[in-house]
Amino acid sequence: MRSLITVLMTTLVATFTLGSNDLSAAVYTVTCDGGTWQSEVSWTLLDSNGTSQLIGGSPYSSSEELADGDYVLDMQDSYGDGWNGDVWTVSDSSGAEQASCTITSGTSGQCTFALPLQT
Repeated sequence: MRSLITVLMTTLVATFTLGSNDLSAAVYTVTCDGGTWQSEVSWTLLDSNGTSQLIGGSPYSSSEELADGDYVLDMQDSYGDGWNGDVWTVSDSSGAEQASCTITSGTSGQCTFALPLQT
């Protein structure tokens, strides 16, 4: 019985390990910049499960490893007049823009996109 449990546990570990490699990820450059009144800007990047992956404001620039899949950028402006020229972008390692988001007016907005960009 003990060897059967060991075999089952080994199989479960092997299945889990193989399954965890099914998702691919890449390093992307995430920026939010270019406008005025940057202290009013905030955003949260959510994955397809609604889990927060990144949180930031403006100015922001960072290299981030993000898994392939669908995303929602939840954007906020504390004053309510939009992002005043700030733009949130994500670019791949070659510099190709994968998504570009902003709020032109109002207090909030959402931007949906998929990584990698489907052409």
